Amino acid sequence: MANQATDLEIAQQAKLKHIQDIAESLGLQEDEWEPYGRYKAKLSLTH
Repeated sequence: MANQATDLEIAQQAKLKHIQDIAESLGLQEDEWEPYGRYKAKLSLTH
């Protein structure tokens, strides 16, 4: 049986996308999300 990658190895190999690019691809308006750095954000539950 081949060795499986650990969670850490998988996470280290992941290519992160900028949160603004993700928000735009989802069609979110600027007032519907708040960036917390380059790679994460909080979404508004009121929209």
